[in-house]
Amino acid sequence: MILHRVIQPDLFTATTVDHELFVETIHHMFELNGYRVERAPNHSGFQMIIHKGREHSLVRCKSWAPMRPIDMEDMVIFHAHMKNLDLDSGWFICMSDFEFSAHKFAIENRIVPVNRNDLQKILEESNML
Repeated sequence: MILHRVIQPDLFTATTVDHELFVETIHHMFELNGYRVERAPNHSGFQMIIHKGREHSLVRCKSWAPMRPIDMEDMVIFHAHMKNLDLDSGWFICMSDFEFSAHKFAIENRIVPVNRNDLQKILEESNML
Protein backbone atom coordinates (compact mmCIF):
# COMPACT_ATOMS: atom_id res chain seq x y z
CA MET A 1 0.00 0.00 0.00
CA ILE A 2 1.35 3.42 -0.92
CA LEU A 3 0.54 6.09 1.61
CA HIS A 4 0.15 9.61 0.43
CA ARG A 5 1.10 12.36 2.75
CA VAL A 6 -1.76 12.64 5.20
CA ILE A 7 -0.16 15.44 7.14
CA GLN A 8 -1.73 18.82 7.33
CA PRO A 9 0.52 21.01 5.18
CA ASP A 10 1.08 23.45 8.03
CA LEU A 11 1.26 20.88 10.86
CA PHE A 12 4.44 22.35 12.32
CA THR A 13 3.65 26.03 11.75
CA ALA A 14 -0.08 26.23 12.54
CA THR A 15 -1.35 27.41 15.91
CA THR A 16 -4.27 24.98 15.69
CA VAL A 17 -4.19 21.48 14.25
CA ASP A 18 -7.08 19.33 13.04
CA HIS A 19 -7.14 16.64 15.75
CA GLU A 20 -8.52 13.79 13.63
CA LEU A 21 -5.93 14.39 10.92
CA PHE A 22 -3.24 14.54 13.61
CA VAL A 23 -4.35 11.16 15.04
CA GLU A 24 -4.50 9.66 11.54
CA THR A 25 -0.96 10.88 10.89
CA ILE A 26 0.30 9.19 14.07
CA HIS A 27 -1.60 6.02 13.13
CA HIS A 28 0.17 5.89 9.73
CA MET A 29 3.53 6.72 11.32
CA PHE A 30 3.32 3.64 13.54
CA GLU A 31 2.12 1.42 10.68
CA LEU A 32 5.03 2.54 8.51
CA ASN A 33 7.36 1.58 11.36
CA GLY A 34 6.03 -1.97 11.56
CA TYR A 35 3.41 -1.67 14.30
CA ARG A 36 -0.07 -3.13 14.22
CA VAL A 37 -2.38 -0.31 15.28
CA GLU A 38 -5.64 -0.75 17.15
CA ARG A 39 -7.76 2.41 17.31
CA ALA A 40 -9.55 3.15 20.57
CA PRO A 41 -13.06 4.52 21.02
CA ASN A 42 -13.19 8.33 21.09
CA HIS A 43 -14.41 8.51 24.69
CA SER A 44 -11.58 6.38 26.09
CA GLY A 45 -9.07 9.18 26.82
CA PHE A 46 -6.44 7.75 24.45
CA GLN A 47 -6.27 7.13 20.71
CA MET A 48 -4.68 3.74 20.04
CA ILE A 49 -2.82 0.69 21.25
CA ILE A 50 0.17 -0.35 19.18
CA HIS A 51 1.61 -3.84 18.90
CA LYS A 52 5.01 -5.00 17.66
CA GLY A 53 6.38 -8.33 18.76
CA ARG A 54 5.99 -8.49 22.53
CA GLU A 55 5.59 -4.72 22.82
CA HIS A 56 2.07 -3.46 23.47
CA SER A 57 1.84 0.26 24.16
CA LEU A 58 -0.86 2.84 24.77
CA VAL A 59 -0.72 5.97 22.59
CA ARG A 60 -2.13 9.38 23.48
CA CYS A 61 -2.22 12.14 20.85
CA LYS A 62 -2.67 15.75 21.92
CA SER A 63 -2.88 18.33 19.18
CA TRP A 64 -3.02 21.28 21.55
CA ALA A 65 -1.40 24.50 20.49
CA PRO A 66 2.13 25.10 21.82
CA MET A 67 0.80 27.44 24.51
CA ARG A 68 -0.40 24.52 26.70
CA PRO A 69 2.39 22.20 27.89
CA ILE A 70 1.62 18.69 29.11
CA ASP A 71 1.63 18.72 32.90
CA MET A 72 1.83 16.09 35.65
CA GLU A 73 -1.93 15.69 35.82
CA ASP A 74 -2.06 14.80 32.10
CA MET A 75 0.75 12.29 32.53
CA VAL A 76 -0.65 10.67 35.70
CA ILE A 77 -4.04 10.18 34.02
CA PHE A 78 -2.35 8.61 31.00
CA HIS A 79 -0.27 6.32 33.21
CA ALA A 80 -3.44 5.21 35.04
CA HIS A 81 -5.00 4.28 31.67
CA MET A 82 -1.89 2.25 30.85
CA LYS A 83 -2.09 0.35 34.11
CA ASN A 84 -5.86 -0.22 33.81
CA LEU A 85 -5.22 -1.87 30.43
CA ASP A 86 -2.30 -3.88 31.86
CA LEU A 87 0.17 -2.22 29.47
CA ASP A 88 3.76 -1.60 30.53
CA SER A 89 4.61 1.21 28.14
CA GLY A 90 3.14 4.15 26.32
CA TRP A 91 3.72 7.00 23.90
CA PHE A 92 2.44 10.49 24.73
CA ILE A 93 2.62 12.51 21.51
CA CYS A 94 1.81 16.20 21.52
CA MET A 95 2.22 19.38 19.54
CA SER A 96 3.30 21.30 22.62
CA ASP A 97 6.00 20.50 25.14
CA PHE A 98 6.18 18.78 28.51
CA GLU A 99 6.64 20.39 31.89
CA PHE A 100 9.86 19.12 33.48
CA SER A 101 8.06 17.04 36.12
CA ALA A 102 5.76 15.43 33.51
CA HIS A 103 8.73 14.59 31.26
CA LYS A 104 10.63 13.07 34.20
CA PHE A 105 7.57 11.05 35.27
CA ALA A 106 7.15 9.77 31.71
CA ILE A 107 10.73 8.53 31.45
CA GLU A 108 10.55 6.87 34.88
CA ASN A 109 7.33 5.05 33.90
CA ARG A 110 8.21 3.73 30.42
CA ILE A 111 6.31 6.44 28.58
CA VAL A 112 7.94 7.95 25.50
CA PRO A 113 7.28 11.71 25.59
CA VAL A 114 7.20 13.05 22.03
CA ASN A 115 6.91 16.80 21.55
CA ARG A 116 6.50 18.80 18.34
CA ASN A 117 10.24 18.74 17.49
CA ASP A 118 10.61 15.02 18.24
CA LEU A 119 7.55 14.27 16.12
CA GLN A 120 8.91 16.23 13.18
CA LYS A 121 12.13 14.16 13.30
CA ILE A 122 10.23 10.86 13.52
CA LEU A 123 7.99 11.80 10.58
CA GLU A 124 11.00 12.83 8.51
CA GLU A 125 12.71 9.50 9.28
CA SER A 126 9.48 7.71 8.27
CA ASN A 127 9.48 9.64 4.96
CA MET A 128 6.16 11.23 5.85
CA LEU A 129 7.34 14.83 5.45
